[in-house]
Amino acid sequence: MQIKDKKIINLCFIIVFILASLLLVSINYYVDPYGYRYVNRKNSINLSINSLSSGMIYTYINKTKDVKVDSVLLGSSPVISFFDITYFSCYTGHKIASLAFPHMTLSETYDLLKYFLELHPEVKTVFVSIDVTTYLTNCSSDKLLSNKPRNFVRDFVKSYYSLDVLKLSIIKIKELLYQNNEKKDEYAENMRYNFNKKRKYFYPGMTAENLGCLKENINQLSKIKKLLDIKKLDAIYFLTPCHSLYFGNLYRIKQLEILEVLKKELVNVTPFYDMAFVNKYTSEPFEYLWADVTHSLSFVNSKVYDVFVYNQNDPEIVVLVNSENIEKILQQQKILIEEYVNKNSVFVNDYVNSNLSPIEVEAYSEFKSAPKLPDDIPLNRMCIAKYKGRL
Repeated sequence: MQIKDKKIINLCFIIVFILASLLLVSINYYVDPYGYRYVNRKNSINLSINSLSSGMIYTYINKTKDVKVDSVLLGSSPVISFFDITYFSCYTGHKIASLAFPHMTLSETYDLLKYFLELHPEVKTVFVSIDVTTYLTNCSSDKLLSNKPRNFVRDFVKSYYSLDVLKLSIIKIKELLYQNNEKKDEYAENMRYNFNKKRKYFYPGMTAENLGCLKENINQLSKIKKLLDIKKLDAIYFLTPCHSLYFGNLYRIKQLEILEVLKKELVNVTPFYDMAFVNKYTSEPFEYLWADVTHSLSFVNSKVYDVFVYNQNDPEIVVLVNSENIEKILQQQKILIEEYVNKNSVFVNDYVNSNLSPIEVEAYSEFKSAPKLPDDIPLNRMCIAKYKGRL
């Protein structure tokens, strides 16, 4: 082959490569599967990292610096299902950034919060959620997030010049086409969620491993509190709700002490709102209000916001725990657990004795239609409609 022919082939290859690269970037930019352009719109309401891959979180955060937010939500998967930031904004008028992400460790939460506050000095309030599974099993050595990509070129490549992002773009295009055809109403009516009332969380008592993990996470919570205190931000700490079956299981297998130790350790760091106890909401029918025993659906949003934002006490769902009342509250909560176990012995026994393997547990997982919003929740419907119109 002549040298001239090789040059032509190389030139063609370069041209094709450039065109393919431009096409890839153009599709990802205009489809915008991560919502970057929406983030930078002045009328955007909330920010959330829940739908991102772990490697894209800091890249996303870098693009939010021009959006002003009032509040920040921290936590893991339980608070994502429980604390609906759309309803929160509509109910309170606050713009909120959700930095909650499944399986994120407390050390990663601290790093992410610190970086976010550097970009957003306007933040006034931080909601710090605490869930039992994270504090007892998810230690800070189990890293999930990638390093902070502060370089513009690396941010651009991860955001747009990526086949993984192209896959998401194609999925979004299919979803938009499906929603815009005659099946749009059917699509909306069939929004579904995964629920599994057989899933259990095992804590092998007061072992050195459990206590070590708990101590490590309590130390990280102390770091978060110190950071918020230094910046003089309002902070609301709260323990996310668990279904009463969760407490009944711990009680029956004589591991309730580990939960009591967690609450005692928490109160040594800060007073907190406790929703992890037996009450009329955590004892409601499982299938309608829960994904599993530690993941509630957002069924009490307005009541929780009344407590968190307006300091209106509601002992039916949440109690403020401090060093002065911790012992009394733990005694009362243990009595409530005993009463629940006695009144629902068949239901509790079926759950406690369902010693299924992880594969068998997943086999019990079902998809249910998402429950409609209860009529008695006093939400601003016009605000909800306006918010949805911006998506």
